[in-house]
Amino acid sequence: MEYVKYYWNYIDMQTPILIFAELDEERYSTRQIEIFPDRHIEYLGIHEAYVSEEPYDSNEEINNMGEFQIFNISQLEFETLWNPRLDFYTGHLKPTPSDFENDLKYAQK
Repeated sequence: MEYVKYYWNYIDMQTPILIFAELDEERYSTRQIEIFPDRHIEYLGIHEAYVSEEPYDSNEEINNMGEFQIFNISQLEFETLWNPRLDFYTGHLKPTPSDFENDLKYAQK
């Protein structure tokens, strides 16, 4: 499995601004955590086998689109947030220096 988070540069109240995703070997999202501008959380993949209909592009391709900034994260970071009892996100809504550091640390080799 691979774990990523990506910030979406487009903002409206109905669109997630930050998404955490668990990706399988083919880069299909199996679980996803969506954070909205008002910081409420939605969980996808609780009852579905796959969340995404298409596999994710490579991180490089996603970053080159200009709409998103995607970073590799640890499984622990993902699992800490994967708690459907949580309904409010208290973390950063924009990239921080640690996102860039962790991206290199957790990149798939």
